[in-house]
Amino acid sequence: MNTAKELVEVERVQTGLRMEKRLLKVLKALAELKDQDRIVFRYSTPAGEITREANPNGSLENIAGICSPGGNVVGMMPHPERSAELELGCIDGLKVFQSLVGAMATR
Repeated sequence: MNTAKELVEVERVQTGLRMEKRLLKVLKALAELKDQDRIVFRYSTPAGEITREANPNGSLENIAGICSPGGNVVGMMPHPERSAELELGCIDGLKVFQSLVGAMATR
């Protein structure tokens, strides 16, 4: 019969293995995003530097937005729509939408 101490050690090892497996999945997904050039936004300083201080949520490699494999869907953590109208107190997010419209107009 296993002692409580042995059972705790088994659980600790199993938990560690599960965490390692999850980490490997995350690293594989990150490598795929980079290999497929699907990272479309990164947190940066106003000067465009990718720094730890510019990253408000600790995302890996300062990733703020990614796109689908086909490039037709973008998901992003910052919400530019929340700062795209003067009534909301800021129009900084409007630049994202204007840039998208400009890019689509050249296609």
